[in-house]
Amino acid sequence: MIWDEDRFWRTTLLFSKVGFRDPNLLKDYGQLSAPFAFMILGALEHFFGDGLFAGRLFNLTVSSLV
Repeated sequence: MIWDEDRFWRTTLLFSKVGFRDPNLLKDYGQLSAPFAFMILGALEHFFGDGLFAGRLFNLTVSSLV
C-alpha cells in the first residue's frame, strides 16, 4: 500500500464486515470522503475477497467505460 491507502483500506474492511447491517456506520466512519466508494469496495471485498486488487480492477474497468 502506498501513501494513505492504509487508512482507506481499514475503512473499506469495516464496511465489508458491518457496513451493510449497521446504518450508524454511515454517521461516523472516520473519513472525509463520501461513503459510496467505501461501500462499493467493501462489497467487492466481502463477496470476492481479493483485497486491493479487486478495487483497482473495478476502478480501471469503470474508468475505461467512461
